[in-house]
Amino acid sequence: MGLFWGSTDYNLILEKILDSKYFSSNSKSLLLSMIYKIESFYKDYKKIKDIEKTKEEFLSELLEYIKRYCDNIKLIEPDSKDAQILKENNLLALTNERERSILSYPTEAALLYAISDVIPKYFYIPDSFIYKSALQQLLVNGYNENNLEILSDFNRMVMGYKC
Repeated sequence: MGLFWGSTDYNLILEKILDSKYFSSNSKSLLLSMIYKIESFYKDYKKIKDIEKTKEEFLSELLEYIKRYCDNIKLIEPDSKDAQILKENNLLALTNERERSILSYPTEAALLYAISDVIPKYFYIPDSFIYKSALQQLLVNGYNENNLEILSDFNRMVMGYKC
């Protein structure tokens, strides 16, 4: 169920997507590393979390999100002046859905969180609900955290920890 001609070589698919993007070489390397980690450990993650989505579905969706919703990725070092906004707001990344841009720390987890955040999300909540805005934000944060959990669990597995 690949994006290109039935291929399931996700690194190759990502490289084809990145050929049409103007990302820095660091951004490209980080994206490739993220895909590699997800691809390598998804089987264990699926077993531990008992989820229905297959690795192919997850990676195809992620690559489609990168293709459609990520036009600009800027990685910033934690000790740089640009990182001040992230530090002040205790964020891993900032996204702009309209401009399809990402400002992120240079980690796979921060970048995955940003990709999850930059894609449009629609949750129907009736206008009459008094806490509509708060519930909307909670659902968006939950969606983003759920995606981020995949890499944080993989990172623990890589370091020899079990979830």
